[in-house]
Amino acid sequence: FLSSIGGARMLVVKTLLAEGGAATKDQVIAPSEGDIRSFAWAKNDRLILAVRGVGRRLKGYNLPGSDISEERRLLAVDLDGGNSREIGRRRLPNRLMESRLGDLVMGTLPDDPDNILMLIQETAANYASVARVNVRTGERDTVQVARPYVTGWIAGPDGTVRAGVKIRDSVITIIAPDGK
Repeated sequence: FLSSIGGARMLVVKTLLAEGGAATKDQVIAPSEGDIRSFAWAKNDRLILAVRGVGRRLKGYNLPGSDISEERRLLAVDLDGGNSREIGRRRLPNRLMESRLGDLVMGTLPDDPDNILMLIQETAANYASVARVNVRTGERDTVQVARPYVTGWIAGPDGTVRAGVKIRDSVITIIAPDGK
C-alpha cells in the first residue's frame, strides 16, 4: 500500500502470514528522488513503481516561466526495494527530449516469469511501439514497430499484438498489426 511518510509518498510491503506464523517487519520502499505515484505487481517477486518528481530540468518539457518540470519514470524493484531497474524510458534520437510514453504497461504476461509488455515511444513523432521488457534486467525487444498515427496497441495475455488504435483527422480506426 502507498503511505505518506515524512511528507513523501512511499510504498509499504506487508507480508500476510498464516495463523500462527511469525510476524515480519514491513518493507518500506522509497526511491532516492521523487514520490511513488502508483504501483503494480509485475511478477510474484517484482513490483513496478511509477515515480514522479519535480525539480529536474528536462529539455522540451519545462513549465512556462520556470526552470522546473515534472519527471516521470517507471522502476521495477524486488519486494524489499532492492535490484531497482529503470524500465521503458530512453532518450529519443533527437536528444532534445525524452520519451513520455515509456511508462505505459500493457500487460504483465502471467506465463512469462521475467517480462512485461509496454508501449514505448521510439521516435519524437509520439507514435507507439510495443516492447517486451525484462523487469529484472531492463532489457527490451520491440515486438511491434510504430506505425504512423497509431497511438496505442492492444495485446492478448500471451503478448501477441492484436490491434492498434489509429487517430487521424478526428477519425479513429482500429487496425490489425499488418495494417489492414
